[in-house]
Amino acid sequence: MTARGRSYLLLGITLLIGMLLGALTVGALGRARAGRIEGMRHEDRFVRDMERILRPRDETQAAAIRPVLEATASRNREAMGEFDARMREALETLVRDLEPHLDTEQLARLQRFADRPPPPRRPPGRRPPPR
Repeated sequence: MTARGRSYLLLGITLLIGMLLGALTVGALGRARAGRIEGMRHEDRFVRDMERILRPRDETQAAAIRPVLEATASRNREAMGEFDARMREALETLVRDLEPHLDTEQLARLQRFADRPPPPRRPPGRRPPPR
């Protein structure tokens, strides 16, 4: 192989390695972000994470801020429940609006998708099973 050919091969390998590392990094960051958002659904994890971020000076301060954090965690859980309900309603509206435009097979596929239960709530920090 000529020097020019080796240079192209090395450049191509470097490009592929860079693309692979970039894809892995994006995936890892996305999973971390999704885990943080999912953690907001669980009151105890939200409170624990906020206490870790705030690092109360002493037990007196921790006792003073804990009720505020717990109330916020409760509101977060309620907001997520409302969001889930609104998304379910939007999906039902989508099915209703598309029904006149779809054939029987398309409508059946969409209905199967719409009828699926929401994904189960995982304990905080657990990854979903592989597909």
